[in-house]
Amino acid sequence: MKRSLGAAVLCVPLLALSAPIDKAISGLLHISEPSKEYYFAQHAGTLERSVGGVGSLMQRGQVIMTYRMESGKLVDVTSLSNGYIEKLWRTPEIDKGVLLVKLQDEVAYGHFTPATAFTRQGFDDVKVLWFCSSSKEVRLDVNYVSDTQVFVSLQSGDLSDEQLRKINEEKLSVTVYQDPDLCG
Repeated sequence: MKRSLGAAVLCVPLLALSAPIDKAISGLLHISEPSKEYYFAQHAGTLERSVGGVGSLMQRGQVIMTYRMESGKLVDVTSLSNGYIEKLWRTPEIDKGVLLVKLQDEVAYGHFTPATAFTRQGFDDVKVLWFCSSSKEVRLDVNYVSDTQVFVSLQSGDLSDEQLRKINEEKLSVTVYQDPDLCG
């Protein structure tokens, strides 16, 4: 069954919250757009090979593509961080200065602000939360807990750019539950 993002749910073990176990806690979730990396051709040449395609996860240090400069020298375009390919040059001829690869950072960062007071006590043991989007549960890693917010990170490929925009622009209220199984 599909659920809209408007019915989004954030799930967390309730031991970290000050509300009674039978209560849900609502709040606002904000997730920043993941950073982007751009790789441009430093020289004109010819595409030799590329690894993966749009949507592929690249690891730091992995060769994304190789092209041959007009001088005959091979140039490897190597990922500087972990991320997903958003755009990839596929045309055989490469002009100097063209965008070869656009990579979206693997991680997006955000924060959850509960609508009611909560205690930090017990939150030290909470490492993972679950955000239930329209079609799947999305893992949120807990990075830090302040007196008013829970700072989280997630795999940027788990939500589309459109879903991230909707969460942030519509300032969706989400609910926190004791058990991830209650997300459904």
